[in-house]
Amino acid sequence: MGGFDRVANLLFENRKITHLVVLLMTLLMIPGLPISLTPADIESYDLESPELTAARVIQQDFTGNGIMVGYIYSVRDVNLIHETGPVGWEEIQPYSGLFSGIEEPAGGILNLSVLQELDRKADRVKNHEIAENLGPLVSEITGTPVDGVLSLPDNFRSFMKNETLLTKPSKEPQGIFIVDIPPETNWHDCGNLECLEFDDPNVTQDHIDLAAHRMANNSDGAFLRWLSNDRAFLPDPDSEVIGPVNGLLQGDSWEGAEWKPGRWSASSAWMLVQFDRELMLEDGWTFAWGDAELEWGYSANGLSFDSNPPNLTSESCKSQVSSGGSPCSTEWLFLALEDEISEEDSLTNTLLIGESPNVEVNREILSSVWLIAMMGAAITVLLWISLRRWTDVAIVGSGLILSLTWMQGSIGWGLIFGDWAGIEIIQRSQFSNLLPILILALGIDDSLHALHRYKEERRSGKSTETSAYISISKVGRAIMLTKAFKNLRLNGIWITCGSEPVEWELIINFIKKGCKFMVNWGMTEVGPCAINTLFENIEMVEDYKKRALKGTLIGNRVYCDTEIKDNTLHVKGEISVFGNNWFDTKDIIKKNNNNEFYIQGRSR
Repeated sequence: MGGFDRVANLLFENRKITHLVVLLMTLLMIPGLPISLTPADIESYDLESPELTAARVIQQDFTGNGIMVGYIYSVRDVNLIHETGPVGWEEIQPYSGLFSGIEEPAGGILNLSVLQELDRKADRVKNHEIAENLGPLVSEITGTPVDGVLSLPDNFRSFMKNETLLTKPSKEPQGIFIVDIPPETNWHDCGNLECLEFDDPNVTQDHIDLAAHRMANNSDGAFLRWLSNDRAFLPDPDSEVIGPVNGLLQGDSWEGAEWKPGRWSASSAWMLVQFDRELMLEDGWTFAWGDAELEWGYSANGLSFDSNPPNLTSESCKSQVSSGGSPCSTEWLFLALEDEISEEDSLTNTLLIGESPNVEVNREILSSVWLIAMMGAAITVLLWISLRRWTDVAIVGSGLILSLTWMQGSIGWGLIFGDWAGIEIIQRSQFSNLLPILILALGIDDSLHALHRYKEERRSGKSTETSAYISISKVGRAIMLTKAFKNLRLNGIWITCGSEPVEWELIINFIKKGCKFMVNWGMTEVGPCAINTLFENIEMVEDYKKRALKGTLIGNRVYCDTEIKDNTLHVKGEISVFGNNWFDTKDIIKKNNNNEFYIQGRSR
C-alpha cells in the first residue's frame, strides 16, 4: 500500500478538480436517494411466514377465484358502550379463554342487537362504490350464494327464511335409484315460538338462540367455525333451547356434555369480502404494493403516525392508469373499507385481518423518524464533547452526510438500472437495511481518525497543507488496510450463515481468517436452528465439497424428525410448533449418503 502516497499526491495536485468531482458525484447521487428511500415493500424481502406464504398461494394459484379479505368483529366491553364511532381494540371484551363464552351481552356476538349492527356494517360494504367489483360467495353453513359480502347476519337471514340446504329436502343416489333425503333441521316448527324471519320487527333473542343452536348442531361444525374459539353453550334456566353445556363436538356427537337450557355465545365473528381480481385490475387497482402509485395516507399523532387512507375510487384509479400512471394499491382500499365499516361501531369493534402489511410497516417506520432525529442530535453532542469545536463537528458531520448520500444514491441508481435492464442489481434484504448504520459507524470512526491525525500534525508545527497531506496519506493507508478483507483476522469468532445460498469458497475464505463457520437452516415454525453443520478447518470443508450435491448445504446435524416427501422436507418434533404432526416446509431438499441435506429451492 506504499502507493497510497501517489494517491495523496494526485488528490493534492488536483484538489480543485477533486472538489469539483466530489460535488458533481454528490449531485448525481441525489436523484437516486428517493428511489432507495421509497416506502418499504415486504414483498421485496421474500420473507417467510405462514401468513405471507398463504397470501402468495392465494394470489398465485387461485387468481381466477378472486381475492378474499376478512374483517373480524369483536364484542365491546359493556361498560364502555356510549356512542357510535370507531371502537379501539383496547375497548373490546377481554378474552375469557378457550370454550368459555361471554355472559354479557346475552349471546355475545350472537346477541340480536349485535347481529343487527353487524348487518349494518355489511351494508356499508354492499353500498360502497367498490361493490361493483365484488365476486360471488357461497355460505359454507347454509349453501346460500351471496354477492361478494358474507357475514353472520346473512347466515341467520337465509336460515330463518327456510332458504338453505339445512332446511330443504335433498336427493341422493342410492344404487340405481334417486332417493329423497329429509332436511337436517327446519324453521317451520319453533316450539313455543313463532318462526319469524331475521328482518321481522318482532324477532327476539329467543329466535336467534334457537336458530344459532340448530345451525350449530346441523352444519358439521361450519357454523361454529364462524365464531371465535371462546365459543361455548352457556347455561340459562330461562332459555327455551336445550344444548350441550361443557361438551366438545366430536364428529356428529357431543362428548362430555350436559344438556341444559342455555344459548350459544362467543366474543368474535368474521365477515368475508370477495373481490373479483380481473375487474379490480381493469379498474386501476393492483394487489402488489411495489407496482402501485405512491400515496400519502398517514396523519401525525404526536410523535407517531396513524394510517389515514387517501380517498381513492375506481374511477380515479382507472383514470390515473390511463394517463400513464401506476395503479392504486388495494391495501389502502381495504383500510378505507375498515374505516367505513367502523362508522357503525357501537357494540362491536372492526378489524381488518392480515391485509395491508406494507401500510403498517411504513407507518411504523415513519413513527420512528423522531428516533433518527434524536440519534443525529446525540451524535452531534458526543462529537462536540470529543472535539470541543463546532468547526470540527461540522467537518466530521459533512463526511457522514456525504458517505450516506453516496451509499443511498448508489442503491437508488442500482434499482433504477435494474428496472431498466430487467435484472435485479440491488436486492432488498434485512442486511441492506443495516447498511446506513454500518456506514454511520465506519464514517464516524474514520473521520475522527483523520481529523485527530490532522490536528496532531498541526500541533507539531506543520502547515495546514502539509498536515492535510499527511493525514490523507497515512490515515488513508491505515483505513484501506483495516477495511480490506485480506488483512482481517477473525480468530475466536464463530460465524453462522443461513437464509441465503452459501458458496464453498465463502466458507473457505472465512475459515482462513481463523473463525469457525456454521451453515444453518431454520424456519419460524421450527425455530432458528433445526439443521446445521459446523466447519472448524479447511480440510473438513474440502471433504464435504468432494461429495456435495447440487444446491446449498444446510447441514447434517438434525434437531428434529425429518422426512423427504414429494421432494420437500417435512419435519416434526419438540422444536416444531406443530409438535408430532408432520409439517411441510416447502423447501425442496436432497440428501446424500452421509445424511447431508442440500436445499434446491422452494416449492410454491
